[in-house]
Amino acid sequence: PLASWPDIEVMTKARVRETSANIPTLQARLDHLTGEVEYDHLPRRLTLTSLHGRLLDNPVQAHGAIMLSAPARLNLIVDTEGEAGVWNERLAPSGPVQSVAGHALLHVELSGAPTDPRWQGQLTLADARLRVRGVPVNLEAATGAIQFTNDTITSERLSLVAGGEPVL
Repeated sequence: PLASWPDIEVMTKARVRETSANIPTLQARLDHLTGEVEYDHLPRRLTLTSLHGRLLDNPVQAHGAIMLSAPARLNLIVDTEGEAGVWNERLAPSGPVQSVAGHALLHVELSGAPTDPRWQGQLTLADARLRVRGVPVNLEAATGAIQFTNDTITSERLSLVAGGEPVL
């Protein structure tokens, strides 16, 4: 009903403490969410000013905006740090990476339609282990940064060991 009242603007700001939210596409739940959110009903914009919580038991923080008007759009930045192995169950079964373990920092920028977002980001590994489809040995001591988008994965600074030998 408020969306049909163009002469009245409703803006609200809320502090969120110890709440949770389900993310069906990740089959995961954000827990212990704390921070500030704002909603402006005329543009139908939800702004995450500063939101902190836990995702798969790793700390996560997010900020950005979600436009709820048609067509819906998002512009979010999400950062998390922790044990990379918590994501193993969510890796694509036919994808190149079969498993990962070790410390990781993940920075993701999401934009566009929520149903088909464009994403780009960086995964920074420290002494991680990877199992890659088609590679007969585990990749170990993976250290460095991997940049990614919807379409590409690149790295200019990644070192690792395969079969006891360093790979450059």
